[in-house]
Amino acid sequence: MDTLNSQITAFLATVVVGVMIGIFFDFYRVLRGFIQPDALGTAFGDLAFWAIATGIAFGALLSTTWGEVRFYVFMGSAIGFSLYRFTISPKIIWLFLTVLSGARSGIESIAMVIPGAMRKFIALKRNVARIWRILRVRL
Repeated sequence: MDTLNSQITAFLATVVVGVMIGIFFDFYRVLRGFIQPDALGTAFGDLAFWAIATGIAFGALLSTTWGEVRFYVFMGSAIGFSLYRFTISPKIIWLFLTVLSGARSGIESIAMVIPGAMRKFIALKRNVARIWRILRVRL
């Protein structure tokens, strides 16, 4: 029989797992909004989300209760997820949106610079080749 202390520890760990899954869920929602996949991409993304979320929950369950599933495990996860969703979820979504928007802007800026840099590099390569031919002929 588990002691009350170990059950409380396991309960608090499952609350933390619920919060972690909530954060991961919001990240997936924001990422999916940026990528805007088709129906098949959404299905694969949902499958990947649930596989990872299950892995997180299973790993935490194994490390805290040796894999024993009790009612307080489900309650702790639900409470953690609910606390997260109704308290700090909007701020975390804003943070993810800001970071992903910045990353997108940075990537778009780099993508706009690369073609111009490639043209200049090719022109430089041609000029060096011309100079090399001229020097080679004179030697």
